[in-house]
Amino acid sequence: MIEYLLKKGLFKNANHAIWFTCSIFFFIFVILLYYGKLGKYVFLLPIIFHLSPILNAININYIKKEKSEIYSDDCIWFNILMVICYIILMLVF
Repeated sequence: MIEYLLKKGLFKNANHAIWFTCSIFFFIFVILLYYGKLGKYVFLLPIIFHLSPILNAININYIKKEKSEIYSDDCIWFNILMVICYIILMLVF
């Protein structure tokens, strides 16, 4: 699946494709856990999960001003988008 996403040009490199795929599976997993009556606080786990790459990407790109294939601007906006999605889900449910 990762190779297909790369061949179609949807991602710049394999790391981004892998991270996206893991995030989608994690999203589905959390939704299923929520409906298993674990409560809305189950959404804190993926929020914490996505904060690490945001902080690392900001540190590498803007503080250290280094070039990185893994921690790019795309990494920042994608993970912020995922955090927002989980916060919305937490507020809605």
